[in-house]
Amino acid sequence: MYSLEEKILLLGALFHDIGKFEQRCRNYKGKSHSSLGAEFVETLKPEFIKIFENDSSAFSRFKDIILHHHNRDNADFLVTLCTLSDHISASERVILEQKEEPSETWQHKFLSSIFSKINLLKDFKVNNKYYQHRTLDKSDYNILLPKFESTSDAAFSNAHYKSGTWEDFEKDTQTVLGFYDNNDDFNSVVNLLLMVFEKYMWCIPDFTGSQHTDISLYNHLKDVTALSHALYISKRDSKKPDTTKLNLIIGDLPGIQSYIFNVINKKLAKILRGRSIFVQVITSVFANIFLDSFGLTESNLIMLAGGKFYIIAPDSQSFIEKYSAAVHKIEKILVKNYDYEFKFAAGCYTFDAIHLRDKKDSSIPSAQRKKMDSFGDIIEKASFNLLKGRNQIFKKHLFAKLDEKNFILDKVYKKESDSDKVKCAVTAIPLTENNKRVIKMYEKDDEIEVSKQVKIEFEIGSQITHQTVVIPILISPDGYFNILEPK
Repeated sequence: MYSLEEKILLLGALFHDIGKFEQRCRNYKGKSHSSLGAEFVETLKPEFIKIFENDSSAFSRFKDIILHHHNRDNADFLVTLCTLSDHISASERVILEQKEEPSETWQHKFLSSIFSKINLLKDFKVNNKYYQHRTLDKSDYNILLPKFESTSDAAFSNAHYKSGTWEDFEKDTQTVLGFYDNNDDFNSVVNLLLMVFEKYMWCIPDFTGSQHTDISLYNHLKDVTALSHALYISKRDSKKPDTTKLNLIIGDLPGIQSYIFNVINKKLAKILRGRSIFVQVITSVFANIFLDSFGLTESNLIMLAGGKFYIIAPDSQSFIEKYSAAVHKIEKILVKNYDYEFKFAAGCYTFDAIHLRDKKDSSIPSAQRKKMDSFGDIIEKASFNLLKGRNQIFKKHLFAKLDEKNFILDKVYKKESDSDKVKCAVTAIPLTENNKRVIKMYEKDDEIEVSKQVKIEFEIGSQITHQTVVIPILISPDGYFNILEPK
C-alpha cells in the first residue's frame, strides 16, 4: 500500500520532464519544458485527482514537482527529493543543464547508440550512429538498430516522429490513468505508465547539450523515479532525514545456460524457445519478490536480462531483514517446484547516492572524489558480494534447522521395466508419478512422456511464434508458485 506522499512523489518524478517530450515531438521552444509539463498534467487533472484520493492540494504538490524541479531552493520536501534525484541521474551535465533554464537552448537531436563509444582499434574512428524517432512496435524490429551517422542525415531522411505522435501519447496516458479504481491499482498503473513511456520515449535523448546523446528520456524518467522513491523510503524508515544511503541488489540464477540446453531430444526449437522465455518469466517473478518486499515499483528494476536483475533499493534498519526474507522466499519456491534444479544467488552493496552526483564535480578536491563510488564501482562491489552469495546457496533452507526432510526429497518415481520409460524424453530426468505429461513435438510424431515443466515450456515455445503469450502465475501465501499449464 502506497501512502499519499509516495503517490505524489512517484508520479511527480515520473512526469517531471514530460515537457521535453512535447518539445521533441513538436520542435517547440516557446516555453520551458517545466511549464509545458505542468500544462500537460493539468489537462489530465480529473484522472490524477482520483489517484490522489480526491485531494486537490496533493495535485498541487504533484504539479510543483514538475514546475520547480530545477530550482535550487524548494520548500517542499518532495520537490527537493526529485531535484536531488534528477541531479544524481544527470550528474555529468547537471551544471550545464541548470544554465539552460529557462532559455531552453537544446537542439532537436537524435539518440546516439552507446556502441558508438566503443573503439577496439586505436587508430580506427567509429562514427556515431543515431536511432530514428519511431514508437516501439513489434511489427518493425529494425527500429532498434541505429541507422544514421549524423543528426542531419536522420532529419533529411524524415526520421522524426510523424504528426500526431504527441496526441497518441496523450490518449494512451489518459487510458492508463483511467484504469485506477482504488489503492490496489496504483502499482499496476505505474508499471503500465512505464510501458507507455518506453513505447514513445525510448529513442528520445534526455539531454542535447553535448555531442553524445546516449541516455533516453525514458531511462532518465525511470531512474529519477527509482532514486526519488528509494531515498524517500530510506529517510522515512531509517528516521534520518539527512541520509542519502541506498542499496544495489543483484539477483542471479547461476548455471542457467546449463539448464536451458540440458535437453537430449533432437527436435529442440520449441523447447529451447520455451525454456529461454521461461527463464525470463521466473527471473521477473523473483525480481518482483524483492520489489514487493521493499514496497517498490518496477521503476527500481534497472535491468533484467539473462537470468539476472539489478534493483535500486532503500537503506534502513530493516533492510537486511527484508532482503533475507526475499531470498528465503525464492529458495522455498525453488525447492518446492524444482527440487534444487534451479539455484538462486543474491548480493548487495550499500552506497551513498550523493557520491554518484559529486564523483565528477571538479570543484571537489580530487583526493575526496577518489573515495567516492562511481556506479561502476557499486556494480563491481555488489557483484563481488554476489559471488560470495553463490557459495551459500540454500544456506538458510538447509541449515537453519537440521531436518532430513530438507535433504531427502520425498518423491515417488515412476516404475517401469524399461529404464528409458522412467525418464523425461526431453531431459532424461527421472519422472515422478504425479509429474508426467504427454506431448507431441509435431502432428506426425508419436506422443512422448515428459515432465510437467517440459510440457509448459513446450506449449510456450509452440505459441510464441504465432501470438503474444500470457503466462499465468499463481503465488501461494506460503511463498510457493505455480505456472499454470495451458488447457
